[in-house]
Amino acid sequence: MAVLINAEALLARAVALQVLDAALDAPPRDWSAALLEWERAAEEQAAASASTEEDRGPPAPPSLPLSGYAGTYENGLLGRAEVAEASGGLHLRLTDHGGLDGPLAPSSGDAFRCRWSNPVFGESEVGFDVEEGRAVRLRFQVRPEFIDPLVYEFRRAE
Repeated sequence: MAVLINAEALLARAVALQVLDAALDAPPRDWSAALLEWERAAEEQAAASASTEEDRGPPAPPSLPLSGYAGTYENGLLGRAEVAEASGGLHLRLTDHGGLDGPLAPSSGDAFRCRWSNPVFGESEVGFDVEEGRAVRLRFQVRPEFIDPLVYEFRRAE
């Protein structure tokens, strides 16, 4: 079964769950209301989390100079990720996947926010693992609520 809709909406999920319930002869459930409630709870949690972060004060600065994060990283599924210094900051580009590139803005410590050039992918938190004063891995998710729930980890190629 597939439900296709030309929009990002909970409607497609609700329709799919309604049809699945009917196919399995499950008790009827108002999936539109249930998913809307779930989305509102997630938004409230995100707002509460944001206010908690504000209470913590300013974020920690990166532990390395920006050049320490620059380099080539590899993942068996997604190929290469290039992190380069650009315009006084960092830029991430997956060489084998168009649209998965964008500037990295410091978030806190060794974590950065990436606003992907393809707006469908939104933003991702990109975390770097630092060992012995050198970034050795980076990891991120691409819109886990909509695109892909996997966490992708890339290891430094050099």
